[in-house]
Amino acid sequence: MTEEINSSNQKKENEASPSVNRIPKRWITAKRMYKDSLMQKLNECIESRYHRILNEVKKLLADEMPIVFERDYRSYNTESSFALHAFLSNSFYFYIECNYVFQYHVEYAFNNCKYETEIRKLLDNYTFTDRATEISLSPTYNDFYRNVLTYQSKSFIYVLKA
Repeated sequence: MTEEINSSNQKKENEASPSVNRIPKRWITAKRMYKDSLMQKLNECIESRYHRILNEVKKLLADEMPIVFERDYRSYNTESSFALHAFLSNSFYFYIECNYVFQYHVEYAFNNCKYETEIRKLLDNYTFTDRATEISLSPTYNDFYRNVLTYQSKSFIYVLKA
């Protein structure tokens, strides 16, 4: 009986529910609040640049065929209100979010990345350097990577191929 109750409760926690009191998706609110504004155009430029850099990074990493986690959070109502997209390989982390003040922000990290020099050149061309931050993952990059692969849904984990 206890197992039925716990699985029933867990199912409810994982389902999207409009009645749940939570912060709405920040990127949706930003688009509504700042429609046709300079802020919105800047956010769109940052997101576009993020995806262009990500595509180049994937081309570089593909030869190694790493196991990666990649998720577009905009499509899921049960997840973070701030996250837009995340990419994580064993050597590079790339993440974009919409923060409390509706500005898009990018985070990245390296872990013995064979292509760090090339990726840094791509990031250096990122004209919004105040909106991109190099971070350290906790407790270590390798632990973070293993935890993501262990706990995230397998539907977001795949082998990156050329």
